Amino acid sequence: MSKLKCLGLGGYVLVMFIGFLGFFGSDADAVRPGFESMAPSTESWLGTDHLGRDVFHRILRATKNSLGVGLLATLIASVLGLWLGAACALGGKVFDRILQGCASTFTAVPGIMLVIVLGWLMGPGLWGSALAIGLASWVGPYRLARTESLRLRTRPSFEAAQLVGVKKPRLLRRHILPHLQPLGMTQALLLFPAAVHTEVILSFLGLGPKDGPSWGTIIAHGGYDLANGVWWPMASATAALAGILLIWPQPRKTPR
Repeated sequence: MSKLKCLGLGGYVLVMFIGFLGFFGSDADAVRPGFESMAPSTESWLGTDHLGRDVFHRILRATKNSLGVGLLATLIASVLGLWLGAACALGGKVFDRILQGCASTFTAVPGIMLVIVLGWLMGPGLWGSALAIGLASWVGPYRLARTESLRLRTRPSFEAAQLVGVKKPRLLRRHILPHLQPLGMTQALLLFPAAVHTEVILSFLGLGPKDGPSWGTIIAHGGYDLANGVWWPMASATAALAGILLIWPQPRKTPR
């Protein structure tokens, strides 16, 4: 990963965490009469929208919401998928069949439709969006973790631990989960950009966080401005989304 990408990624992370601390972006929704649809200038770096709201402040606030939802959704999907996949090594055939059936049911439904339904059921908000995306994304990590866990179950060390009477929770903690950590990291790297992209779609449809703007809501509202030649709100949000997708590190391929 190049130094430029590291600096860019560090900037996104810094903006997200400072945004959660509430140090900026509090006036992102402030409507200013007389400042409507101002082009980018020294007074307003990214211009204003049709209500006079400062686009730069809205992008900063939206970065917190979009990346925050993506991070939470990635954690939910990765942890849930890895734990369920690891549990298949100890849960028996009936438990394994139930989980396999649940996974097949989730994959039978188109991903975006599943996220929209779950987002509607969870309700608008940061946690609701994160839960909806996370619950719709656990199948991939689960299937990989299940395959690896079943392989680990055949190792001599695992079989020896079973013979001496080691209980299942300890088997899970000592002989399964530690070996799944690299798999979990790889899955998190793959899931995060997809989760952010899905959050933008949810927000575009009005199902995202309601405690401030998101990249998706700025793009949606920018559609009204675009008809009047005001392109900078939509362009700024699109550039912010494209930036995190371009600089996000990809897992390295394992050499054969």
